[in-house]
Order: sequence, then C-alpha cells, then structure tokens
Amino acid sequence: MPARLLVALVLQVNAQTEHGAYRANGDMLTTDGTAEMFAADTPPNPAEPVEVTAFLPLWISLLLFVTATSALCLCGYFHVSLSDMCDDLINPITLCNERVSATKLTYEAGLHAAGICCWLVAWQPIGIVLAIPTFLVRLSWRGALKTDPTTIFTQRTQQQLRWRWTVMCVWHGVAVFIGFFQLVVHGVNSLQRHATRFEAAGGGPGFHPLYNPHYPIYMHHAI
Repeated sequence: MPARLLVALVLQVNAQTEHGAYRANGDMLTTDGTAEMFAADTPPNPAEPVEVTAFLPLWISLLLFVTATSALCLCGYFHVSLSDMCDDLINPITLCNERVSATKLTYEAGLHAAGICCWLVAWQPIGIVLAIPTFLVRLSWRGALKTDPTTIFTQRTQQQLRWRWTVMCVWHGVAVFIGFFQLVVHGVNSLQRHATRFEAAGGGPGFHPLYNPHYPIYMHHAI
C-alpha cells in the first residue's frame, strides 16, 4: 500500500504540473487517473453483487448437459461393445443386433440434434458454426455407422468405426464441458444473489450456510 500511495502522489504532482486539474476525494485530492487506481482497491458494494455473465440460459445449459452426457455415454458404450466382441465376450450378431443396433444409433443422432437445437435457441454464432457441421458429418455417416455381422471382424471396418465413434465422443465431450461450465456459472450467480438477499434481510455474513471469507460477496467484511 505505501508503494501505491507513493505512485499516486507522483502521478498527482505530475498531473498538477501538466493539467493543473484536481478532483476532491475525501481528505485528499486525486486526479482522475489516481482515483481510478484507488477505486480498483475499493471492495464492491454488497448490495450490487458482481456476477459472471452466462452466455446460455439455465434451462438450455441443463438440456445441453443432459443430452450431451447421454450421447457421450452411448458412444462409449459402442466402443466397449466392439472391444467385447474382439475379446470374444460376445458374438457379432449380439453386437450388431443388440449392442450397436440401428435404434441406439438413432437415439444418439436424436441427442445430437437436441444439442444443436440448444445452440440455435440460444442463438450463439460460435456454437452454431461448430455444431451444425458436426451434425452434417454425423448424417453423412448414417450408413457407415451401421454394423454388419459378416464384415465386423475385418480390421478396416473396426478401425473406421472406432475413428468415427471417437470423433463423436470428442464433440459430445466438448458439449458436456460447456454445459457443465454454464451450470456452474448459474450456480455461482444464484449463490451470490442468495447471499446478498440474506445479508440485506439482516443476517450476518458469518451465519450464512455457505459463508466463505474468500468469496467476493463477503470480502468487504474482511477489510
């Protein structure tokens, strides 16, 4: 703090020499530049919590997280099923007709489409640009993703399936991360608003159920 005060005084003298303009701030005079520097050390007003901006609404974030997580689990299930067949734990007919059936592939495509709808409803250009091409690629793979008991044993077929399922896992994994991150942001903002209302109603900050002295809404009490 002494170093900041010394820098502020130097800036104040320099501003007086060049501009000769001052602004009153309590018991000392500061220029606009030094006032901004001292304002940076001022704790936020507890009645006006500083919130992190969420670019997806809460219900869209929840829907994106649920659909992407379900689709990711399905793709992982496909990988495990193919490994089971290669290890002779299941036969090709069970793999193609039950484990990786056309019905499950349709479910995965529907979940993927639901995730695209989340980006369209939220109207996030970056998400739309990234999501629509992946869904078009997914549609182009509609026939290649179908499994056939007579060809599933070939190395080429297995490599192609694994590669396509891995690409699908990457996309769904990114969507899961974005949805989860947005849910965390909404949770933090909700906690901050609740803490503000709790304090405004007369509750002491130390008595809040989720009180943390390092949380921004409570920092002004530690100063």
